[in-house]
Amino acid sequence: MVKENFIYVGIDLHKETHTAVMIDCYNQKLGEITFPNRPADFPKLVTKVKKCNTEGKEVQTMV
Repeated sequence: MVKENFIYVGIDLHKETHTAVMIDCYNQKLGEITFPNRPADFPKLVTKVKKCNTEGKEVQTMV
C-alpha cells in the first residue's frame, strides 16, 4: 500500500449537519463540505470527494 495513492476523508458527525474534510497523505487539505444530516444530501459528499480526486486515487474514509 503506497500512501500517496489515497485521499483521506474525515467526517465530523452532528445531529443537524455533518462536516467532511478531504486531505492527501501529506496532510494538505483538498476540500471541505458541510451538509445536512439527511440521506437525500449524502450524495453532495460523494460529489465533493470526486471533485477533489482529480488523479483517480483510492478514497479512505475514517469516522
